Amino acid sequence: MAEIEVTANSSEKSARIANAIARTYVDYQWKFRMEATERESAPLARILTPASPLVERTGMRTPVLLALGLFAGLGFGICIAAARVAMKRTVGGRSDLEDELAIRCLGLVPSVRALRPNPFSQLLPRWLRASSRKPLSSSALSYAADFPTSLFCEALRLLRSQLVVAASGHRAIVVGVVSACGSEGRSTLIANFAQLLARAGEKVLLVDADFQTRQLTETLASLTFLSSDGADADAEISEVRCFPGIALKFAPLLGPAVDEKFMSRQDWVGRIIATHRKEFDWICVDMPALARCGDALAIVNFLDHLVILAEWNKTDRSALGLTLKMLEPQRPKVLGVVLNKVARRKMTLME
Repeated sequence: MAEIEVTANSSEKSARIANAIARTYVDYQWKFRMEATERESAPLARILTPASPLVERTGMRTPVLLALGLFAGLGFGICIAAARVAMKRTVGGRSDLEDELAIRCLGLVPSVRALRPNPFSQLLPRWLRASSRKPLSSSALSYAADFPTSLFCEALRLLRSQLVVAASGHRAIVVGVVSACGSEGRSTLIANFAQLLARAGEKVLLVDADFQTRQLTETLASLTFLSSDGADADAEISEVRCFPGIALKFAPLLGPAVDEKFMSRQDWVGRIIATHRKEFDWICVDMPALARCGDALAIVNFLDHLVILAEWNKTDRSALGLTLKMLEPQRPKVLGVVLNKVARRKMTLME
């Protein structure tokens, strides 16, 4: 048995050609094998099934299917995006702070590319990222001083203007930066803010009161030196160190006054502030995370103003709301919230 298949421009043409080939083959076999077939009751070759035109497929064409698939995928994506917005629990803009949490947004600080972590670290679990986090570098803490025309520096200048207005003529402005959970960038922000003020000619004292991480002490203690006039002073005063070249002094978490009396660490911060309040224009305090250290609430008593730091699209709204509840007795000191590490594409100079 031989099966004949012909491909042509149309199904009718292919059927005619296939039938013609089959008849030619049958006639050929009949002609040259006549003698052999005369002794048989049936011919040697015959057509079993004649060819017929191919029946064309029915249904929607490919372009229609592609268009339907495109619209279905677009609708599914819109539904997913709407669900994510509805279930969003992080702080993503001014409206989340001012409309929902009823707290003033002091400004937006952009994320600096030089300070961004390795993007591959975002693929790691959160606990592994926290264990592998590297300490701050001195270049990260002096970014505003090294790049005075950057958007990061302009955001800090705007914060300074708001603090000056809130101070209403006080001799020294004691300001602290606190956050809800940690890793929002408190040390980086307060260190850059203090250096920006010092390079503008103002006398600034930077105090490391973050008893958990001590990032400022680990990074800046080696870059400072003890002043000659503090050799005969008390332990608390002698621990205040100087930065070379600028009117900035630093009080690190070093010495027996910090470590010997664990329960009175906040008193050490209070003594530092009370001793040097008349000597400086600004006293900037790097505070621990409010949810991780009990000393944070006690340190607020020594401050004039308090700034809450929240990380854009990372800080949970419920955690920030809990922070505001804990600070309710000190609410007049709270100036507002600064959104840190905001993506550059989300920022403008007007914001």
